[in-house]
Formats: sequence, structure tokens, C-alpha cells
Amino acid sequence: MGAEQQAHEIVIVGGGAGGLELATRLGNKLGKKKNRAHITLIDASPPHLWKPLLYEVAAGSLDSYAERLEYLAQAHWHHFRFRLGRMDGLDREKQEISVAPTLDEDGVEIIPRRSFRCDTLIALGRFSTVGNLMGGLSCGSIMIEGALARLVYWSLHKMHQIALHGWIKTAMTTYAHFISTPTRARIKLH
Repeated sequence: MGAEQQAHEIVIVGGGAGGLELATRLGNKLGKKKNRAHITLIDASPPHLWKPLLYEVAAGSLDSYAERLEYLAQAHWHHFRFRLGRMDGLDREKQEISVAPTLDEDGVEIIPRRSFRCDTLIALGRFSTVGNLMGGLSCGSIMIEGALARLVYWSLHKMHQIALHGWIKTAMTTYAHFISTPTRARIKLH
């Protein structure tokens, strides 16, 4: 019996739409297969909320708890690991990243500083957000606004949901949303 091959360690720093989709896809493709790869997603927040919908949460027309997705649950369902925290260091020689201690709202340490080995590090930065994508969608002095912008955001949100949950669940929740929309209370701000 020969020595077992060690699994490739892929660490994704930063959840958000891009990081969560990447972890989900890699987990489904590589995480199921033993000793092929271990995928770890590190983010400072336990839940994921599609950020372009925050204006609806602020207006009171969307329940943020209904739209949020717990990273830990998604990790379990899609064969990757989730670690709560903020990356604060990288040792290229050791192929390790360090994650700062996690503190509660009173400043008490609840998760100590720790390190993770990584063969591949993916750190998602400022170009991973939909806002940056939308900011880049302009033609000279013409900017995408109003109904067209809402359509683009809605389309990106649906593509995001399909990547995370698949076509069937996304289609069913979209249909449920459309048939329940007329019965929802609307708040009009003046």
C-alpha cells in the first residue's frame, strides 16, 4: 500500500456573491471526491445576503431573514468548509494564511487566532461586487438606471440563486414570489 496523496487545499477569502458561488461550485465538483481537494470559505459574517437587495430591506418591502443564507448550512450541503473570521496575514513560504481572533459584540474573544494551510488562495476583492459591475455598465455619459437597472439586478440575483440552489428551487421560489406579491403590504415613503 503506497502513501496516500494529500488533498489540495483551496482557500477562498471573502464570501459575498462571488466567493459563495465559487465555494459552492468547487465543493460540488471537487469536494465530494475524497482526497481530491478541500475547499474552505472564510468570511467575517455568518450569513450571506444578496447586497443589491439591501435597499428593499431598508424600505421594509423585504424580510432580510427570508433572503439570507447561512454559510455553514451551504457548506454542509455543498461539500466545502466555512470558517468565520477575517484573514490578516499570509505566509507564502509555509503556504498558510492567518485569521484574526473573532470577538463578540462586547469585545470578548470567542474564536482564537488560527492558521489554515492553502495550496491555492483566492482572495476576492473590490471587483467581486455587483455594485462595481453595475458601475462599469455605462456608455459615455449614459448610465444604466431605473427599470433597466432593476432588471439587471434581478437577473444577476436569479443567476446567483441558480448557482447556489439550482434551477428547480429558484424557479419555484420565483413563482411563489410572483403569486404572493399582490397580497403583500407595501410601504410608500414620502
